[in-house]
Amino acid sequence: MGMGAVVIAQTPNKDREAALLPAQQRVEFRRTASLDADRRAQDGARKLTAVRNRLQAAEKELAAATVGLKRAEEDLEYDRSRAVEAKKAYDDESASFQALRRVQ
Repeated sequence: MGMGAVVIAQTPNKDREAALLPAQQRVEFRRTASLDADRRAQDGARKLTAVRNRLQAAEKELAAATVGLKRAEEDLEYDRSRAVEAKKAYDDESASFQALRRVQ
């Protein structure tokens, strides 16, 4: 037994209750601290889950944007090749037309 228990055992009932009060306060404080720590841990877990969800959404958005960018690059390359072909056809037509004008 600790020293506090001896003091409590030697005091009358009213004094015993008064001596127990600090111990009860310590227990209550520890219980409150434990509940606060649990609450903070739950809040932290909720915040972490929210951040993970936002991260997953951002990753999906990034993946969709990457696919869109790849398609746009392919479309641009196709349009460039079509433009080169059109310019070549125009140059050929222009050269043929110029040749015909010279012949006449």
